[in-house]
Amino acid sequence: MKRSPIKRKSPLVSKIRKPRPKKPSSTTLKNKADKLAAAWCKRVGECRAQGYAGIKCSQRLEWAHVKSRGHLVIRHDPRNSVCLCNLHHRHFTVNPDEWVKWADSNDPGVWDYLNSILILRKEERPPKKMIDVYEEWIRWYKEKESSTKEDGD
Repeated sequence: MKRSPIKRKSPLVSKIRKPRPKKPSSTTLKNKADKLAAAWCKRVGECRAQGYAGIKCSQRLEWAHVKSRGHLVIRHDPRNSVCLCNLHHRHFTVNPDEWVKWADSNDPGVWDYLNSILILRKEERPPKKMIDVYEEWIRWYKEKESSTKEDGD
């Protein structure tokens, strides 16, 4: 028995889904926050350890961290940021005891402040998603950037 084709009232239309906008990944947000925090830190324009240990500063500025950048919760905190030339950054990386002394004399109480944040975050259960933390810091740096541009105009 031969079948005849179905007669349709309207032609078939393919249903093409509109692509959903992708949410940025945690890594993308971390990189964006890194770039903003580094620019914010370097706006000082000079090494904060100028003249320390008889080292002549170079022109290349770097974003250094008081406590390791591995602590993601405080990685972008402005109190955890220090602008150093690459020579002082290298010197302090090789001599961590000198770094602790210098950082504490340069910004008294910074260690207690950063440690208290780390302790508070460890007590939170479940910990705040890092995407939220990165987005929070991105907003903060953008607000500071826009307010400094308005003050300069």
